[in-house]
Amino acid sequence: MSPITRRQAITASAAGSVAVLAIASDAVIQSKSTSPDAPKADTLQVLTPDQIVEGKVEGPVRVEFVVESLFRYSGLSTESEWPLNFKLKGVKATNQEFNVEVRNSVFRRLSELGVEDSPEESRKHGDVAVHRHFVGKKVRVNGTIKLYPKDGGRALYWLRIDNLDQIASVRRE
Repeated sequence: MSPITRRQAITASAAGSVAVLAIASDAVIQSKSTSPDAPKADTLQVLTPDQIVEGKVEGPVRVEFVVESLFRYSGLSTESEWPLNFKLKGVKATNQEFNVEVRNSVFRRLSELGVEDSPEESRKHGDVAVHRHFVGKKVRVNGTIKLYPKDGGRALYWLRIDNLDQIASVRRE
C-alpha cells in the first residue's frame, strides 16, 4: 500500500466537505420549499370561498376562486411591507368575510423567475408586477384557513399564501 500524500489528503478532505455542504444545502432548500400551510393537495376537496364561510370551515383547505383585482391592505399581516390581497370575483363573501393575503416574497419569487407584466401593464397597475397573471383568472390554492371572530357573531376567514408551492394552478376562467 502506498502512503497518501498531503495533497491527496487535502483533496479528499475538501471533496468530503463539498459533499456534506451539498447534502445540507439540498435539505435546507427542500425544507423551505414545503410550507407547513400547504397540506397535501390530493387529499382535500376543492371549496369555494362561499362554501368556507357558510360551512365555517377552519384548518387545511384547497380553495378555488376568480381574482377580480389585487390591492394592498395591512389587515392582519405581520410583514413590514404591506402584502397584496386578492379581491375575489363572483362570490357572496366580501373581503371582510374571506380574505386571501399573498406575501410579498411570493411576488418577488415570481419576478425572479421572469414572470412579470409588460411595461404597459406595469404602468397601469403600479407596484403590482404580476397583475395580469392573476386578474380574471381562476386560481386554486392550498393553505390553512384561520378564523378571526368579529362582533355580531360574524367572522373573518383568512388564508395566507406564503410561497409558490401553495398555488396549485392559475388558468383562464
